[in-house]
Amino acid sequence: LFFFYNVNKIEDLPIGFGGVALEQSEKRDYAAYDKNYGDVHQQFVKQDQFMNAGAIFSPLLAMRNLSFGLSETNIYRHLDFTNQAEVHRRGIAAKMNSNIVKYGSTKGKEEGYSYNAGKNLWKTVKNFEFTKPSFGKVIVNQWLNIVALLLWLGLTFYLRNKAEQNLK
Repeated sequence: LFFFYNVNKIEDLPIGFGGVALEQSEKRDYAAYDKNYGDVHQQFVKQDQFMNAGAIFSPLLAMRNLSFGLSETNIYRHLDFTNQAEVHRRGIAAKMNSNIVKYGSTKGKEEGYSYNAGKNLWKTVKNFEFTKPSFGKVIVNQWLNIVALLLWLGLTFYLRNKAEQNLK
């Protein structure tokens, strides 16, 4: 960076070095976040798959899982939300860091100068909007629970008919 701008000190850079440093720090942290939270998310998914497999043995579990899925309070909605929120947060960080690079230079500023983003910059940041999955996708993700409930329903009718025949 110093060579590119032909300067010897950070203070002489015509750009806001703080923005460059922040962006590099963000990029380094993304790798750690993606790996560690990715591992945690995978554990959540494995736990949910285990619970869904248990639905074959328990209609209550199948109904519980289906209810969570249809009301979108299951782990998949949580992961969708956290992933979309993280993408949004990263976009904000990149925008702010870029602005610091562009306008945060200390060249020619008095001692103690600090960068302050104005209202107009913050007005350019879009509100976070969570994109919900389609109902079709929600149903597809619940196929095992639906099949389990249908099997339990079929078993119930079969046993009812068998009991009815025995009573005659």
